[in-house]
Amino acid sequence: MMQETRHRIDEILSRQPLFRGLDAAELAALAAHTREYRVHKHEILFNKGDTPQGIHLVVMGQIKLFIPSTQGWEKVIHMEGPGCTFGEAVVFLDKPYPVSAQATQESIVLVISKEALTGC
Repeated sequence: MMQETRHRIDEILSRQPLFRGLDAAELAALAAHTREYRVHKHEILFNKGDTPQGIHLVVMGQIKLFIPSTQGWEKVIHMEGPGCTFGEAVVFLDKPYPVSAQATQESIVLVISKEALTGC
């Protein structure tokens, strides 16, 4: 993934239900541990079994969450669009990703680091 930093991350985070109760200092601390990525169509964000790096937030585009098979087919679990977050449960439970994630179109995704969220 190519890193991009054109948007004010703290502003984007403040609009998310998960972070609406945070004050400006808390949002700034989260933003400091958040990276913005431009993801190309068909690019894989992570694979099933990978260790979670953080919570993902779709700013623009669409991300497909799916379970791949060894036969080459896949089961689509969910499509995530702008404003959607995913990966929360595995970050807090410290479990590997149960699905893979792939961009279905050019997308911008924020990754809020696991360390910033869990303090570890």
